[in-house]
Amino acid sequence: MMLERIRNWLTEKYIHSLLFLLSALVVGCQEKEEVIAGTQEIEDVEVVFTLRASSSPSTYAAITVEEDEIREIDVLVFKEEGSDEMYAYTSRGKITAGTDGKEFSVILEKDPLNTYRFVILVNARSFIQDDYLLKGTLKEVLLAKIESAVNGRWESETLPMWGESSVCYPIDEGMFIPSIQLLRSLAKVDLISKLNTDDFELKEVEVRNWKTRGRIVPDTGDDYWDPALTLVKKASEPASKTGLTGILPLTYDQVEEKAIRNQIYLHEAAAVEEYEDLEATCLIIGGYYKKQTELSYYRADFRQKTGDQYIYMDILRNHHYSLNITGVYDEGYVTPDSAFLYKQANITVEITTWNIGDMADIPIGGNYTFSFSQSRFDLTPDVPSAVLKVDTDYPGAWMIEDLQGAFTVETKGNEIHIQVDTGIGQSFNGSFGFKAAHFTKTIYVNYTI
Repeated sequence: MMLERIRNWLTEKYIHSLLFLLSALVVGCQEKEEVIAGTQEIEDVEVVFTLRASSSPSTYAAITVEEDEIREIDVLVFKEEGSDEMYAYTSRGKITAGTDGKEFSVILEKDPLNTYRFVILVNARSFIQDDYLLKGTLKEVLLAKIESAVNGRWESETLPMWGESSVCYPIDEGMFIPSIQLLRSLAKVDLISKLNTDDFELKEVEVRNWKTRGRIVPDTGDDYWDPALTLVKKASEPASKTGLTGILPLTYDQVEEKAIRNQIYLHEAAAVEEYEDLEATCLIIGGYYKKQTELSYYRADFRQKTGDQYIYMDILRNHHYSLNITGVYDEGYVTPDSAFLYKQANITVEITTWNIGDMADIPIGGNYTFSFSQSRFDLTPDVPSAVLKVDTDYPGAWMIEDLQGAFTVETKGNEIHIQVDTGIGQSFNGSFGFKAAHFTKTIYVNYTI
C-alpha cells in the first residue's frame, strides 16, 4: 500500500513538472517568434539618382551598337563594416517618368543607422549569376567575379557599364545620390585609311588574340583607377586565364569608304612584352595595294613610340582607339597568317587614343564642343614626352595658360606636345590650363623619377 502511494505521488509530480517545462518552452518559443518577427519589419524607401554615360563626339556616333543606351539597371548594395564593404542585397532601378531617361530611382531598405555604397551595373543583368550574390561577401571579391563573355564578335545592341557612389550613405527618406559617372566595360576600335584608293584600298580587317571575357567592374586599386579623373590607367583582366584568348580571328568587312568603323568592341587586354608579339592583340589589315587584283595583308599592333622603341600598350575599357593608315609602301603578305607571324612591315599606322570619360560634349557659346584624348599624363625619365589630342568644331582660337611644372608645351594643329625637362632631377605634380572663350579645362602632368 505504501509503495503504491509513493508511485502515485512520483507520477503526479513528474507529470506536473513535465507540464511546467512544456509550458515554459511554448512561452519561450512564442516570445522568440515575436522578437524575430519584429526584426523582419523592414521599411522600404525610394532613392533617386542620376547616371552619366559620356557620349562620343558626333563623328564617332555608334551605328550598330547603342553605346549610351541604358536598358537595365541593377543596384548592388554594400554595407560598410569598418574598413570593409560587404554585400547586402540587390535592387533593380527604373527610369523616373518624365525625365527623358536622365533620372532613375530604386527601392532600398531603410537603415539610417548604417552606411552603404551603391554599385550600379547597367545592361549587365545576364552576366550576374545568383551564386555570386552571397550576403556578407567582400565587395572586391564579388565584383571581380562578374564578367561579360563572347564567343566571337560583340553582337549585343548595348554595352555593359559600371559606376558607383563616391561615398557611403545611410539609407533614409528623401535621400538623393549625386550623379554617378558610368564607364563602358569594353573598348572601341576603328580602322581608317587616310590614303587615296589608287594607292591602297581597304577591304577587311581581322582581330587576333582578342579576349573572350572581361570584368564588368574594373580593379579600383590605385594602379588601375583614378576616381578623381574618371580615368582607367591599367587593364583589369579576369583572374582565370583559361580560355581567355580567342583562338579564331574576328573578321570585319569594310561597309563605308576607306573605313571600318562602329563594329569592333573588345574586352580589355593587358600589354605584352616585345618578345611576346604572337600573344598580343593586333589587327590584320587586308586591302589592295596599287590596284592589284590580289589582297595584301599587313599587321598593325597597339603600340606607342617611346624614344626609338615601340612599346605595347594596354587596351583599356571606355577608350576609343582610332588606327589611321597613313602610308602603305609595298605589297603585303599573301595570307593573314603570314602577316600575323611577322612584325609590322610596309605600312604605317598611327593610333589616336581617346579616353571616352573625357569626351563629353562641352558647349561653349553655342553648339561647339571640345573633347580631349586624356586629362592626365604620368611621365618618367624613360617616357618624358606625350601628346594631348584635341577634337573640336570650335572655329575660334584657344590657348594654353597657367603652366605649373618643369615642362613645356607646343601646339601643332589639334595636338599639344608636352616635354618634361629631365635635367631637373626631381619629381613634380604639374598642370596647365586649356582655354577657349569661357570654357577652361585643367590637364595634369605628373613626373616621377
